[in-house]
Amino acid sequence: MNRVSSFLLKRLMAVTVVSVGLLGMASANAGSTNVSNAQLRRVSDLPANTAPTTVPRDYVVTPNGFFPSECVHEIKRGETLLSQLRVLSADGKTVRQEATCERPHYTKQGQRVDTAAGIRRDTASGTKPDSSGGWYEALTYVNGSTGTRQLSANWIVPSAPSVENGQVVFFFPGLTQSNYSGTILQPVLQWNEFGNNSWQFSSWNCCGADGSGTINYSTPIDVAVGDQLAGSMTQTCAVGSSSCASWNIVSADQTTGQSTTLKTGGNNTGSSGQVYNWLDGAVLEAYGVTACNQFPADGSVHFSSISAHDANNHVITPTWSSDANGIGYVTSPACNYTSSATATDNWLYY
Repeated sequence: MNRVSSFLLKRLMAVTVVSVGLLGMASANAGSTNVSNAQLRRVSDLPANTAPTTVPRDYVVTPNGFFPSECVHEIKRGETLLSQLRVLSADGKTVRQEATCERPHYTKQGQRVDTAAGIRRDTASGTKPDSSGGWYEALTYVNGSTGTRQLSANWIVPSAPSVENGQVVFFFPGLTQSNYSGTILQPVLQWNEFGNNSWQFSSWNCCGADGSGTINYSTPIDVAVGDQLAGSMTQTCAVGSSSCASWNIVSADQTTGQSTTLKTGGNNTGSSGQVYNWLDGAVLEAYGVTACNQFPADGSVHFSSISAHDANNHVITPTWSSDANGIGYVTSPACNYTSSATATDNWLYY
């Protein structure tokens, strides 16, 4: 073989190796889950007859009920949610404008909720209808009128449901206002929210006290069964601010080191003029569940190391109330909905 032929053969072999390598990379990427670009689960994707006929089929499932897809916005890594539906870029140089939601959203039972309107809580009876209508059980505590500066909890990603039937399941702690359920801050563990029969973790905020009717969430991260999670909601105003419009809602996987944060900096959080004094230590919410084996196979989830501070940064020691099967809570299918609690630990059984 002459030198020219040898040179051409080597070049051909090099190109072949590179091509095969790129093909392998493409195949690997094709098999991975790009959660950020995935489609939220639609009402039409749920099992038949598990959503009211009053809810449009193109609406998406959220941990706050059924929303028009154009009213649900992903806040990407490093971005900050500002007032008047503005989003500051990660580099702080540009601001984009989200559209006001023109269509109503609906509870799980099909109750229409216009823009930022919510459902009043029955604080006198000690129970709380949630604004989504999708709660099965919760452990809650009202911290007087001083507001909350920080709430956090740890829990482990449970097993997948024994039966996968298109259902969506959520677990989270959260912060709301005691006499108004229109807004909530929540780091949410979600099963099948993106139609991929797996677990993701992201931070959510619903629904804007400015009348926008929008809901925002941070770019989700994939999490695996057995991973240790940490969810927190922390206001960034000066100590003593009972009503703060700036929050960091963090969803972190302590096993992998990944995290996703929803940063807020304006009254689109629903924080302006509101006092977040209703603490949700642990909540189970679900859509499309028709049998008990469609919940995670473990049968329970344990929220541990729960920590809370009031607006003055004083430690809160909650006496949690069980809201399993409370007013407005879901009771079908009939499973083992019970709970137990200490000040720092919440257990939900199903």
